[in-house]
Amino acid sequence: GLALNATPASADYNAQQILKYATPQAYGTLEAELGSNALHMKEVNVSTYFSPQSVRVNEAKQSVLFQGNLSSLIGDKVVNTASKQYIVRFKMQGGTIYLTELRDVPTSVKNPFDEAQVEKSDTAKLATKGDSN
Repeated sequence: GLALNATPASADYNAQQILKYATPQAYGTLEAELGSNALHMKEVNVSTYFSPQSVRVNEAKQSVLFQGNLSSLIGDKVVNTASKQYIVRFKMQGGTIYLTELRDVPTSVKNPFDEAQVEKSDTAKLATKGDSN
């Protein structure tokens, strides 16, 4: 949860913690997305939290799928709660596990572990922006 459980005050710190686990190849993309998210959270004063309902692991694809509800708050008022699923992909490199992707996958994608299906979905994006509308 660091990317999905955040406040305007914690977003930058959370991003830095996540980036410690990113592969060099994924670092730039993750840094840009997480930085953009932190800025957005500060501009609109939105906080988010994710309540997982299920977790599925695909060891062969080195991926984990989290399904649940993402809630957005402005101040102490919940302004949106949406059913979401997020895929987290990893890579083993030099005996260490690294993060390669953190992505919001539309619930319409039949097999979220299939990278080709996720890429075809034009609404799939890095899972760093909470809905604030």
